[in-house]
Amino acid sequence: MKKDIVLFHGDFDGIASAVMLINLLAITDFAAYPCEPFGVNKFSALAETLIESGGLSGRLFIADLAPNNKCIKMTEKFLAKCAADFYETVLYDHHYGWENIAVPEKVKMHVDASYKSCAAMIYNKFGGMRGDFLDKLAGDADIIDSGGCEGVAEESEIIYRALKSGLKDDEIKKRSLEYMLSNYSDGHCRDFLSGKAAEYDQILKRSIEFAEEKAIKLSENVCFIDVGESRCDITSIIMRCYEKYDFVIVEYRSGTTSFDVIGTRLAQVDLVKVFGLKSGARFRVTITRKNPEEILRLIKAV
Repeated sequence: MKKDIVLFHGDFDGIASAVMLINLLAITDFAAYPCEPFGVNKFSALAETLIESGGLSGRLFIADLAPNNKCIKMTEKFLAKCAADFYETVLYDHHYGWENIAVPEKVKMHVDASYKSCAAMIYNKFGGMRGDFLDKLAGDADIIDSGGCEGVAEESEIIYRALKSGLKDDEIKKRSLEYMLSNYSDGHCRDFLSGKAAEYDQILKRSIEFAEEKAIKLSENVCFIDVGESRCDITSIIMRCYEKYDFVIVEYRSGTTSFDVIGTRLAQVDLVKVFGLKSGARFRVTITRKNPEEILRLIKAV
């Protein structure tokens, strides 16, 4: 029997969502792969390899993989390929934007943007095994996907910090999945992740320094910080700035491209609509760099 494939976003919520699916749907023979919305072509290439080797699964489960709001067509082509390559493709998500995507009829969609995390959505809406561990994991995913990790289990905090130490490191994501699937009992995974979490402490220290020393006040409730190519925790920068501001703009560079991350602590504001995007989270969006004054103008128009 061929393996099922679980494709998950490589952050805490995405990993927890994969764990929910594996447990609640009793998926026993599977291969799991982390992915980013802008990296789906990499998985499509992997699928081609599996087809050639005769090892392609009949079922594909996709967890917490939001539409790529920078290239909607990439998402549409990806889903069309999934529909063609797999006899069953099921997607679970809690992000806005899917209403703007041309989804093949063959792809089953379970999307509810009213949930703070995809893991909590899956846990609360789909049947299967329940228990204290999954109950706590859903709650921790809610907290972490809303920003920060205060109040989560010690083990969840270790994963959160380890992931922050290397956002592009798939080994950390895979070890985090193994650790969650063991109900946080795998000592080897814990040791590995604890080492990575320790590396994050220096990143966090640098991030807080940026928030406290480099923030530029654009208006009474908006600040701007340019971190350049520094390894920083943008979430921590934003959360620290929320102590003084309602809106935070963090600019960073990746390769030759600059991006702006805009966050707000105001529940009534939908940043997806403010910036005319087709997908994203209401409280935090990422856009290709704009002049800070232009961003400020859009915010003031709210």
